Amino acid sequence: MNIDIVNSQNKKVDTMTLPKEIFGLPDNPNLMAQAIRVYLANQHQGSKKTLTRGEVNRTTAKVWKQKGTGRARHGSRKAPIFVGGGVAFGVNPISSPKLDMHKKMKRSALLGALSQKARDSEIIVLDSVKSFDGKTKTAAKILTSIAAYAQSPSDKLLLILPVIEAKCLASCRNLPGLTLTQAKRLHLLEILDSHKLIFVKDAIDTIKDHLFTKTPAKAKVTS
Repeated sequence: MNIDIVNSQNKKVDTMTLPKEIFGLPDNPNLMAQAIRVYLANQHQGSKKTLTRGEVNRTTAKVWKQKGTGRARHGSRKAPIFVGGGVAFGVNPISSPKLDMHKKMKRSALLGALSQKARDSEIIVLDSVKSFDGKTKTAAKILTSIAAYAQSPSDKLLLILPVIEAKCLASCRNLPGLTLTQAKRLHLLEILDSHKLIFVKDAIDTIKDHLFTKTPAKAKVTS
């Protein structure tokens, strides 16, 4: 799949072929849903806790006698119906262990999402971010010129850089709906949550090296 590389004035400066191993794979909605579910489940801190009627510190004495008062029968004031009593069906820390997912499955879900964005023509390749001078006005002008910004107030953009540069970060951090990310930290949730992906040209090579370059195995220490 070929795509145009544009500059900050939206003028075509070159053409590149998107790597098939990244942008030419079939999408797998079930696998992507599983990856998102595992990620979101692992974001729970498990720090909230409410007290049940068995944990609240109150007297266990019976509120009033069983019969003869004309009122409903009750036990102790620990019951959830009383002020200061325990909480029924309250929030408790998640007792289940962290969910896990194989690294190859995560990678397949990520590549499937990128391929779907490419098929839907929701990818823009920018030659560089040298034109970002640290001013928000400049960044808004550039993104508007490449037809990626201000089309809809609800549109979300994801700018993917090989490395986060200080001037580019300063230019973009106050623009609503725009997120900056480093190519090595690209996440499936960010891709699916964005309407358009803006790749700096070198970021595509960074993703390819990061996902497909095997790290050398550690040598075994023999005693």
